[in-house]
Amino acid sequence: ARQDFHVGLASAITGESHEQSIDTAHALEISGLTKRFGGLGAVNDVSFTVDPGETVGLIGPNGAGKTTVFEMVGGFLKPDAGTVAYEGVDISGMSPEQRARRGLVRSFQNAEMFPTMTLLEAVMVAKERTLPSNLVTSALGLQRKDRRRESEAMELIDLFGLTEYRDVPLGAFSTGTRRIAEFACDLALEPKVLLLDEPSAGIAQAETEALAESLEQIRDTFGITIVVIEHDMPLLVQLCDRMIALEAGEVIATGTPAEVQRDSRVVESYLGAGAAV
Repeated sequence: ARQDFHVGLASAITGESHEQSIDTAHALEISGLTKRFGGLGAVNDVSFTVDPGETVGLIGPNGAGKTTVFEMVGGFLKPDAGTVAYEGVDISGMSPEQRARRGLVRSFQNAEMFPTMTLLEAVMVAKERTLPSNLVTSALGLQRKDRRRESEAMELIDLFGLTEYRDVPLGAFSTGTRRIAEFACDLALEPKVLLLDEPSAGIAQAETEALAESLEQIRDTFGITIVVIEHDMPLLVQLCDRMIALEAGEVIATGTPAEVQRDSRVVESYLGAGAAV
């Protein structure tokens, strides 16, 4: 059953049709994104690409423009200039919901989950996007789709090692366990590209290792492209193929984690003196 589930999800991840023949060399192509708030330039001409299956970390001090970039990529904020292309298609005019249906999913730093809902219920609700309930068939007792939704939800819960929590209300979870539960819900949306905003925020150091393992499961099991904002440098070094450093709304460095950590501009603006490796 687990193998069938993974094959089915992989098919959903790779099988979306397009309205035109396009070059899909990049999962994401960000070109010239610019955003001002009044007289303040939050993001200025930011451009970068992300390849399919790649894990890219976005770093920078507070106020560097990282979250504003995410908001524009996810469709929650309209840029003053620039474009967002997803799998070769310009999606700059699409809503967050339209982008999510294509597989571009934005996970928030402080996502609010219904505290009285159990983990199994929460993941099943997330599965509604791909396996929507039908009032008529439910009324007639034809619940095959409901059983499939529950089965696939349990596959995700098992995958993240949360089986013992399936019937526990989300409000009873520790911060770290709740964050992993959020990942399970994110995966239930069947993303191709997942934007993660500071997944380790509020998590005790002892829970960071479990968090890293969960992110590695997402990457390795499903082949999902991940772009992550994070301040925990060891976590990023463990996960990322590349890192992109921002300062004052502009890209100042890009490369492997080791290359970016050694960059003098990054050391000066973010990592602090003596932090290069």
